[in-house]
Amino acid sequence: MRHARLTMLSALLLVAACGGGAASGNRLFGSAETQYDLVFDAVQIHRQESRGQMVAMIVTYLRGPGTNKQAIPVKVVANAPVAEGQEKDLMKEGALTRVMQDASQFSEMKSGKVIFDTLGGAGSAAKGRFYVTFVKGSTLNGEFSGTVELLQ
Repeated sequence: MRHARLTMLSALLLVAACGGGAASGNRLFGSAETQYDLVFDAVQIHRQESRGQMVAMIVTYLRGPGTNKQAIPVKVVANAPVAEGQEKDLMKEGALTRVMQDASQFSEMKSGKVIFDTLGGAGSAAKGRFYVTFVKGSTLNGEFSGTVELLQ
């Protein structure tokens, strides 16, 4: 019985150390969780191109994809050029938005940055993170990973 409790405790500690549901590498966190509904089901990473040239990288956290209740709790846009390991200022070179059925919007950003730790072309893996502070002091942070899809 004691061995079973220790094994269970070890498993719980391992899950906590790995971030629980963050095993997929996709999560949203920060004090903004108390102000905004940030629940999502999937993450899409798009490379937007025009005439074969990158225009932007777009990370979209989706709720209910493919249903009539689809919503976008968080969408991060980094305007080109975007390079692996490069920090992009979302205030000057990007955007943070949301599209929800209740029409709620984020408050004004004070600062924001996005970093793609891994970034390739369409069909390859991308991984990164973003950090935002709003004027009112709350924060919104995210981690993302997935396969890059081409958006033309």
